[in-house]
Amino acid sequence: MGDRSSSSRASYQAVAPRQRSRAGGAFPYHQFPVFDTVGALLWAAINVLLGYLGGHPLANNAIAALAPSFGVALAVADVVEFIRWLRRRQDRT
Repeated sequence: MGDRSSSSRASYQAVAPRQRSRAGGAFPYHQFPVFDTVGALLWAAINVLLGYLGGHPLANNAIAALAPSFGVALAVADVVEFIRWLRRRQDRT
């Protein structure tokens, strides 16, 4: 089992090189799958909720269906980046 995990880690590192964040820092390997999974689950939950709430009114208009989804995604990204900005600001003081 130890051999399998080391080979999968090596293949993961080869396929997913060290990611660079918007702030220019390196994104560690062990954190990427966690944040990727959280992001995917959040994306799915938001779109399922929007489909449930606005299914019939938005069923025949693709642009009207895309706009709330895109807006919510931007809002979530803005909140995350704002929190990161606040943390960096507090670290400086």
